[in-house]
Amino acid sequence: MSEPTNPLEELIARVLQDAAGRSGLPGDQLEVLTFESVTWSNGSLGCSQPGTFYMQALVPGHRVRIRAGAAVLDYH
Repeated sequence: MSEPTNPLEELIARVLQDAAGRSGLPGDQLEVLTFESVTWSNGSLGCSQPGTFYMQALVPGHRVRIRAGAAVLDYH
């Protein structure tokens, strides 16, 4: 795999590396399903937990969904 040349390519490369580690699958068996820019409504980045308080501000970021075998991994 060649070196990423821009920040979005670097982000995808890091997500794929993490997905490979979590799933135990080699990178060529992973598939990027979606990559989107998102403005989250607060500091939970769409992953809020009951009883936890989060920064109340719009937070720019990304959401990436990876297919790893039968599983779909969701990165925020």
